[in-house]
Amino acid sequence: MMRWSQRKTLVLGAVCFAVFYTSESYAYIDPGTGSILFQVLIGFLLGALVAVKMTWRKIVQFFRQLRSETDEK
Repeated sequence: MMRWSQRKTLVLGAVCFAVFYTSESYAYIDPGTGSILFQVLIGFLLGALVAVKMTWRKIVQFFRQLRSETDEK
C-alpha cells in the first residue's frame, strides 16, 4: 500500500505532466464562449442563493434549538 507522501508525489507528477506536456491545438474559442460561461456562473450562484433562502428558516431554527438546549444545561 502506498503511503500518503508517495501518492501525493505521484499525483503531483501526473498533474505536472498533464499541464506542461503541450501539443499543437487547432481549436478556436469564439467570443460567445465567455458569455456562456458567465451565464452558467451567474445561474449557479443564483440557484445556490435560492436554495439557501428556501432552507434558511430550517437552518436558523436548528441552531436556535441547539442554542436553547445548551442554555438549559
